[in-house]
Amino acid sequence: MSSTPANHNQPDRGHGASFPQLNPNPIIGVDSSGHVTFLNDGATRALEYTGKDASPGLFLPKDMNEILAALKRRERATFRREVTVGDLVFDESIYVAPEDNAVGIYATEITERKRTEQALRESEERFRLLLHQASDAIYVYELSEDRAGRFLEVNDSACRILGYSRSELLAMAVGDVTTPGSLARMPEIVAELRARGSLVFVTENRTKDGRAIPLEVNARLFDLQGRTVVLAIARDITERRQAEERERQHLEDTVMLRDTALGFIQLAHDADVYQYVADRLSGVVGEAYVIVNSYDENADQFTVRAVAGIGAQLEAVIRVMGRNPVGTVFTLAREHRSEYASEKLLKFEDGIRELSSGKLPGVLAQTIEKTFDVGGIYAMGFHWQGRVLGSVNVIMRRGAEVRDPAIVESFVNQVAIALQHRRDTDELYRHRVHLEELVRARTREMELANKELEAFSYSVSHDLRAPLRAINGFAQALLEDCGAQLDTVARGYLDRVRAASRRMAELIDHLLNLARIARLPLERKPVDLSEMVRTIAGELRETDPARQVEFVIQDGMSTQADPVLAAMVLRNLMDNAWKFTGKHPTARIEFGETERDGERVWFVKDDGAGFDMAYVDNLFAPFQRLHTTADFAGTGIGLATVQRIVRRHGGRGWIEGAVEQGATYYFTFAMVTKET
Repeated sequence: MSSTPANHNQPDRGHGASFPQLNPNPIIGVDSSGHVTFLNDGATRALEYTGKDASPGLFLPKDMNEILAALKRRERATFRREVTVGDLVFDESIYVAPEDNAVGIYATEITERKRTEQALRESEERFRLLLHQASDAIYVYELSEDRAGRFLEVNDSACRILGYSRSELLAMAVGDVTTPGSLARMPEIVAELRARGSLVFVTENRTKDGRAIPLEVNARLFDLQGRTVVLAIARDITERRQAEERERQHLEDTVMLRDTALGFIQLAHDADVYQYVADRLSGVVGEAYVIVNSYDENADQFTVRAVAGIGAQLEAVIRVMGRNPVGTVFTLAREHRSEYASEKLLKFEDGIRELSSGKLPGVLAQTIEKTFDVGGIYAMGFHWQGRVLGSVNVIMRRGAEVRDPAIVESFVNQVAIALQHRRDTDELYRHRVHLEELVRARTREMELANKELEAFSYSVSHDLRAPLRAINGFAQALLEDCGAQLDTVARGYLDRVRAASRRMAELIDHLLNLARIARLPLERKPVDLSEMVRTIAGELRETDPARQVEFVIQDGMSTQADPVLAAMVLRNLMDNAWKFTGKHPTARIEFGETERDGERVWFVKDDGAGFDMAYVDNLFAPFQRLHTTADFAGTGIGLATVQRIVRRHGGRGWIEGAVEQGATYYFTFAMVTKET
């Protein structure tokens, strides 16, 4: 079959252009031998576009011989074929014309349409792959006035989630797989979807086996050949719901543990801590009977202290046991105690009989289990630092499981701490009560002693002073009235009697002052210690202006103290420094401030007679002196008074010195901060 006639592309245009030539679509003429006898300009342009060597035979379909056979049979026929000419695709209408002994081909280029169709097929294939490979369920369904209609398409995941085959679902409507509760919300959802065009909502579908599963649906409206349909992508959120439920339950359990801990703290001292534990634990484990036992280590026995979760069945318990279980005492063999009071929550596989360590007869154990519909049985001990404080038994109702064993263990461990705290608190309470009784007894003794001291002080002030005044007065009268008749020795004796009576009166005064210090009220106020010492130093100079004494007083020293008592401290210390430097021609007395171990310390330092540190403790005892009265006057009360005042201020005092090298007295007052 030839396709290249000598004159096919040289048409006769002498009589003007004909319609075939003017038609932009390719028109090809073929004779009975299969030779191309005519090409219009549209065909020529298509060949030129394809390439300079393109043959007109490219327009002939592959089954051209069958078409020519029809021509030879003189049959008028029409054929429809697609032909590719290079990159171009043509839809050809082929006409067999026996009267002209020729075949005419009218070609319409459909390249873009074919590309579009191919792209559409590829898109549909991609959609199909995405549709059926997606892990989420995908539905396409009709939308009626107020509810979802029948399914038009479903993917494999939809079939898997709902448990139906594809053919089954395509014969159903959305409402057929929707739970009644979600179906009731359908009109509201459809109305909102129509208004917004897209919507995310949660619904519940019913699977083929009757299970209800929650789905999060992302739905979008679109038009399909004049029908409103919905493309819905539904995700099974069962695991998410379960995770949220676990999280919610965990939060509730955490709050419960916190509230339980706070409850232990706020629990009244006389409240039943074991019943509190039983009630709280009953709420933790779920449907169960809870028994809380204490353990007496010395007696090696357990005692049932509280039960919870039994409620109206308590009467049945009493009938079976013959008594209220609270107060029941029992012992366990050591080999069974590790299970009954384990550090972990253990389950007893053999039920009530195993829980009783085999002591309960089998028939009775079965009766109890049947009466109370007993399920799983668990036990755990309250442990504190290797010691068993008690135990808890959890008897689940049949068909129920412990909601969260880890939370139960946390609760029991928390209870162990609380029980030990309660035991410690009870012990402290007993000690406190005993201590309060001792304090009351000591207070009564002290009040009695104070009354006796007041009586003694009154006696000293009045009963002892009167004889002293009489002795001193009669001695004075004897000297004045009979002095001329007495020799020198007798007058000396009388002088010594008078001096002794005066010293006795002075000792009485100092002793009363020492006793009075403990009863004086302590009123802390700002006190300028530096100014107070300057005043005392000025008064000392006036007593003996001829002495060569240098006073070194640090400026700015102040504190919070009782002004009267603080003055007594400084007066005694400065008097001692002035007195014990009296035998030196020159002296130096210093008042200053230092710091020891972060504590503010004041001191009075002199360079006088000093003392032997071996006898330092004697300095603070009343009337104890390291020097004779002949060397240094005094009563031995001064430092004892200072120590008592310092201690009343919550401070401490000590003294350092050496013989003929002076002495330094240090003292502190409590709760004193250095002003800045």
